[in-house]
Amino acid sequence: VLDIGVGEGILASHIAKTLKKFDLKVYYNAIDIDPYFIEKTQVRINYVKVDSSNVIQGDCFSEDLNKLPDNPSLVMASH
Repeated sequence: VLDIGVGEGILASHIAKTLKKFDLKVYYNAIDIDPYFIEKTQVRINYVKVDSSNVIQGDCFSEDLNKLPDNPSLVMASH
């Protein structure tokens, strides 16, 4: 999962929980420019216990996006 502009990570945690119910591995990657939202998302994702996570502070319209893995199965961006 690649989550762009994570906010507080509420949508991400719901999706991760759903995927885990189907016994699927969840590799969660996220980027947000606001450190507050990065911290909130990390707490939520750690609670869900995804298989792997990479939550970074950065600008998705810059080279920061290159710090995340290529070819995600699901890309999310919400307002």
